[in-house]
Amino acid sequence: MKLTTILLTVILLFYISCSVLDSEPMNVDIRLTWTAPGDSNNTGTATTYVIKYNTVMITEANWDSSIDACAVVCPNPNIAETAEEFIFTILEAESDTDYYFAIKTADEKDNWSGLSNIPMVTTGDITPPNWIDDLVAEIVN
Repeated sequence: MKLTTILLTVILLFYISCSVLDSEPMNVDIRLTWTAPGDSNNTGTATTYVIKYNTVMITEANWDSSIDACAVVCPNPNIAETAEEFIFTILEAESDTDYYFAIKTADEKDNWSGLSNIPMVTTGDITPPNWIDDLVAEIVN
C-alpha cells in the first residue's frame, strides 16, 4: 500500500490572558490544515485521524508518548483531496519553545498511515509583563 503524505500547514495564533492581580497560564491556539488523504491512497474517505504534538521532533519511536491534540474529539476525515482544518489550544504553553505536530490516518480496516510531515512552530515570548503591585491612588486637591 502506498502511504500518502498528509500536507500539514501550521498557523500559530496567540492569545494571552492576564488578570490585574496575577498572571494566568498562557494558552496558544494552533490551527492545523492539510489535504485529506482518502481511504486507499487518495480515493474515498479515511475513517480516523490521530493528531499529536510534542516539544521534540515527533518520530515513530516517540509517537505514543506525544501529546494527543484531540482531547475531546478529532475531526472526522472528509473525502480525499478535501481541505481539512483543526484548531485546538495548547494549555500552559511555554515561551520560546518549539512545538512539533503530526497526524496518522486509519481506514475502516484499521490500516494506519505512516507519520505525516512534521511541521514546527516556535511560540516566541508569550509571557506577559509582571503585574503592578505598588499602584497608589491619592486625592490631590
